[in-house]
Parts: sequence; C-alpha cells; structure tokens
Amino acid sequence: MVGGVVYLSRGRNYNYRTRPQYPLMLWEPAAPVHPKLIQEIPEGLTKDEAL
Repeated sequence: MVGGVVYLSRGRNYNYRTRPQYPLMLWEPAAPVHPKLIQEIPEGLTKDEAL
C-alpha cells in the first residue's frame, strides 16, 4: 500500500485557546534500566565472605 489519507477529528467543542499547555522540556524521560555488567559479589559467596 502506498500513500493514504489521515483524518484527525478533535471534536465539535475543541478550542485550541483553552487546551492545556505543556512546557516543552519540563518533563524528563525515564532513565533506561540496564542490568549490572559487573557483579559486586561472586556467585556462591556472601558479602562477608567476599570481603
């Protein structure tokens, strides 16, 4: 399929002057969650045994 038409309807009573205003960069994107690449403690040991 090539091309197309998109119809956007905001409703009969939509008024752009009274819409909520969101400042552009006041929100902060969520930080990505990455798994730890380096283990603090080797597997099979407790914290006391690793020290």
